[in-house]
Amino acid sequence: MQITFVNHACYLLEHGDVKLLHDPWLSGMAFHNGWALIAPSAWSYDRFAEVTHIWFSHEHPDHFCPPDLKAIAPEHRAKITVLFHKTRDRKVVDYCRKLGFGEVIELDQGWFDLSPEFSVMNRPHTDGDSWLCARVNGRYVLNINDCNLESDAALNAIMKAIGGQPEVLITQFSYANAAGNRIDTDVRRKLAASKLAEVSRQIKVLKPKWVVPFASFIWFCHEENFYRNDAVNPVRRAAETITEAGARPLVMFNGDTWAGGEKHDSEPAVLAWEKAFGENVRPELVVKATTIEADELLKAGKQFCEMLRNNNALWISKVLQPTCIFITDLNLGFELAPWHYRRLPELNPEKCDIHLSSEAMLYCLKHLWGGSTLRINGRYEAPPNGQFKRFKRYFNIAQLNNEGYRVNAGFALQYLFRVMAEKLRS
Repeated sequence: MQITFVNHACYLLEHGDVKLLHDPWLSGMAFHNGWALIAPSAWSYDRFAEVTHIWFSHEHPDHFCPPDLKAIAPEHRAKITVLFHKTRDRKVVDYCRKLGFGEVIELDQGWFDLSPEFSVMNRPHTDGDSWLCARVNGRYVLNINDCNLESDAALNAIMKAIGGQPEVLITQFSYANAAGNRIDTDVRRKLAASKLAEVSRQIKVLKPKWVVPFASFIWFCHEENFYRNDAVNPVRRAAETITEAGARPLVMFNGDTWAGGEKHDSEPAVLAWEKAFGENVRPELVVKATTIEADELLKAGKQFCEMLRNNNALWISKVLQPTCIFITDLNLGFELAPWHYRRLPELNPEKCDIHLSSEAMLYCLKHLWGGSTLRINGRYEAPPNGQFKRFKRYFNIAQLNNEGYRVNAGFALQYLFRVMAEKLRS
C-alpha cells in the first residue's frame, strides 16, 4: 500500500494494479475566487494515464473540480472509472459520463471490490459530504474528509460499518468556512481550536496508528476575505495535536510518498508548508472584485425570485421574512422578499442583515449554490444589529433545489423524520 500526496484533499492510494485518486483539485481557485491552494500541486495531467479510479467525496469545487477534469486527455479519461455515492440529483455522475470517463459507478453502502485485495466503502453524510474507507490487503485507510462527525456515536458507527479499526485516518485540521466579521479574530481562534479538538476526539475513538492532516491546505485569497486567514491552524499545530492524542502524524507535502507501515518524519513536510504559506499567503496577492451595475443585480434578483416560486410550494413565502442587503461597492441597499428583489431608497447599513459586494451578490442570485458558496468563502460581513438568518433562509432553499429537492409538505415531513432519526442515533 502506498500513498502519494498531491494537494489539499487529493492523494493517490495504490496497491497492485489499482491506483485510486481522491478528490483532485489541482489548479486554479475555488468558491468564487475565495480559495486558493497554498502551494502548486505535484501532479501533471499526463499522470492521469496511470490512474485507474477517481473518487469524489462531494460536489464542492475543492473536491470536484470540472476544469481539472476537462484538462484530462480524452484517451486517459476513457480508461478511468469514477466512483461516487448515490445522490438525488445525479449531477456529478451525469457530468462524468458526458465527459467520457470509462465507467461511472454509483456506490451502494457496502464494500465494493476494485481488485481481490482492494475494496472501498463509501457512505454519504450530511450536507452532501461522504466518507470513504479503503480496505487494502486487510488494512484500513479511512478518509472522513469534510464530514462533521459530532459525536462518539457517529465515529463508532463508522467503525461498526467497516468492521475493523483504521490503521490510517485522513482528516481535516482547520476551519474551511466563514466565521465572524473582520474584527472577530477570537471567534475564528475558537473555531480553529474546535477543529483540533475534533481531530483529538477522532483519534481517541478510532485509535488509528497514523493520521494524515489534510483538506486545509488553502488560503482565503480574495480582498474581501483575506482577513479570515488570521486564525487558521498551521499544520505544525495539527501534528502536535495528533502526537498528544496518541497517534503518529503523517504530514506530507505535495509529491511526498509513504509506503504503508514505514517510518515517517513529518518535520520536512511541516517546514515546506510553513515556507509555502509565508511565500504565497500575502495581501498583495489577493484577487480584486469587479463592480456590477445595480440594474444587473435587479434583473438577477427578479429571476432568482421566479426560480424560488417555480421550484417550491408557495407556502414558503410564509416562512421567509424580507431581508435587507447592503451592497458595499455601490453604497446601495436592496430588499429580497417573497416575491421581489428591489432597491431601497433609504436604509441604515448597520441595520441590514448582510454587507457584501455587488459581485458576490450577483453570484448568489445567479446560481442555486451561490449562497452556500458565500458562507464558505466568507466574502461578506453580518452586522450585529441585523439578522443574517433572514438572508440565509432564501439561499438554504435554493441549495435544496440545487440538490434536486422541492420544498413542499412532503419534504417537510421527510426533514422532520431525518432530524428525529439523527437525534435517536446520537
